[in-house]
Amino acid sequence: MKKNINFLLIFLLATTTAIAQDPPKRPGDINVSEYDAFKNNAFDILDQSTKLKANVNTIDKDVKNYSGIIKTVEKQTLIKDLKSLKAIKESGEALSKKTEELSGKSQDLLANAKKAGLKAMSATKNTKTSVTALDTAKGHLGEVKDLVANDVKLIQDELKARGEPIE
Repeated sequence: MKKNINFLLIFLLATTTAIAQDPPKRPGDINVSEYDAFKNNAFDILDQSTKLKANVNTIDKDVKNYSGIIKTVEKQTLIKDLKSLKAIKESGEALSKKTEELSGKSQDLLANAKKAGLKAMSATKNTKTSVTALDTAKGHLGEVKDLVANDVKLIQDELKARGEPIE
């Protein structure tokens, strides 16, 4: 019985640790332009997706605070939030497109890493870390997309109920 409890505690701790991992840190340049460019683009996307996620979470918090009292929220506030959400949606879609384009390049870079000569190991490591950054960005963008869709629907439904035209 005690072994089962210990196993369960270790399993839960390992699972929680794996889920709560921080995003990867941007590695240094290896001075091979195509690998450094890929890494920098991947981490720029990660940075942008992290900011989008923070922005949408801020608006989502406001929208959740409206819950139950949305009918008392001023029309201008709702319209401002709706415009912000739509801008976040457009930015998220553009980032998703860049992420997909960049993800396609990773396989070629990994396959050609030995052409980097003495820097092959660094090229491979940086590329794999960059792929992890892209995967993290994809997760952020998925969360952004879901929150935006839910919040836009809520605000649009309220504005429609008030007889306001919706774009």
